[in-house]
Amino acid sequence: MKKRILTCVAIGLAAILAFPIHTFAAGNTEPAQVAALEDTGSITTVSVAQTDANHISVSGTCADTVVAVAIQIRNSADQIVTMESREAGNGQYQASIEITLSAGTYTAYVADYAGGTWAKAVFSITQSGGSSGGTTTPPSDTTGNTTTETKPETTTETKPDGTKVETKTDTKADGTKVDTTVETKTDGTKTETVVETAKDGSVKTTETVMKADGSATKTEKETETNTKGNKVAITVTTEKDAKGKVTGITQTSEIEKISGSASATVTVEKAADGKTISAEAEVDKKGANSKKGVGATLSGSIIAQIEEAANTKSVNISMTVTAGEKEYTVKADTKDLKAGNKLKVMSIDEKTGNYVLVNAKTYTVNKSGSVKVVLPEGMTYQLMDTKEAAAVEKKILSTVKAKKTAVTVEKGKKTAIQLSKKLDMDNVEKINYSTNKKDVVTVNKNGTVTAKKSGKVTVQAEVLLKNGKTKNVKMTVTVKP
Repeated sequence: MKKRILTCVAIGLAAILAFPIHTFAAGNTEPAQVAALEDTGSITTVSVAQTDANHISVSGTCADTVVAVAIQIRNSADQIVTMESREAGNGQYQASIEITLSAGTYTAYVADYAGGTWAKAVFSITQSGGSSGGTTTPPSDTTGNTTTETKPETTTETKPDGTKVETKTDTKADGTKVDTTVETKTDGTKTETVVETAKDGSVKTTETVMKADGSATKTEKETETNTKGNKVAITVTTEKDAKGKVTGITQTSEIEKISGSASATVTVEKAADGKTISAEAEVDKKGANSKKGVGATLSGSIIAQIEEAANTKSVNISMTVTAGEKEYTVKADTKDLKAGNKLKVMSIDEKTGNYVLVNAKTYTVNKSGSVKVVLPEGMTYQLMDTKEAAAVEKKILSTVKAKKTAVTVEKGKKTAIQLSKKLDMDNVEKINYSTNKKDVVTVNKNGTVTAKKSGKVTVQAEVLLKNGKTKNVKMTVTVKP
């Protein structure tokens, strides 16, 4: 059957007719009087009956052109208690609505789902289905003042595709307002969204998506204030398998103004037992241009807030520094950024992931836990402690070798002293070439060797690396007549 989309607020409450009140007690299966409606558009009659303590039936007749109807149940204060939609056909409609109503007067409104005027039937409940008498003592807060916990207000709606939406509003004893929405689809997927709004205006949102196979994803969002007085938006996502076992926990903390205009996002991956697997942070910060590059400071305040958000002293930070159109990224582990620690900087080759030497400078973390760097644009850098840097430098130095240690060349011919292909030339600052017998061979600034007369000589390449260290590479050249 063709279905149409309902926009409840778009359907006016025009032409609402007055009808006598129909009264029945809980469990009464006799329908309220069927009222004939005059000039109400597509809906011609409305009938209401309470079929049991938790259900009411709304039915009636309508024009043959109506394929679906919208239904509202309102209380005596004209507040919507529930909203439903049902298919119609052959000039009739019928809806069994799951709802528990307390004693009082209610009105059932029915309209063509496609739009039009409302028809109504007024009815009353003389006994609340499933309720019981008795009195309760209002709770008190910690100051001894009496507080009031309101009774939840619940509305339900069934969409034409069969999706059931239930909305509940409640107020806790401490004044926290709780709005809960549960959406259940026909495929068994259930989404529950809970929004808690405290008296101070703080909001916590929890969304749980449960699939038909039993697996679930729970997402909790709230905003807190850290020890530096900055707002932190926290999102915790928990994944569960079909057996209810936690398979992973991800916590993301966004600190919008962590320092001046700088912002940070901290992401922590946790195991099922809550132990941290990894912790990473991304920081965006403005830098300052200089002749040597772009300068920026990774401050102790930023580091402290990141560690607080991650709840660990080891967080891999990636700070993107921008100065106009110039930009670079510098990485570091917070465990290395302690006052007095000495650090070296390496660039990271985007293709190989290998470390590349940058300079011979040592960076010292100051008393406040901050470290300042001035680096060229367009690269990704890694700050590391001197012990780790020494191991990297040693590995790079080991690649400084000659491709051939001995060659033979005829008089008047040329050859060259070449370095191993394992050496990344980006690590090299400068190379000086020389020979111990210039009358036998000559060597130019590019390492090209020219044989002048017969004899045996040594050609040397003095390789100066960007970290300031040098290594001499030698090659024996034999010149034949």
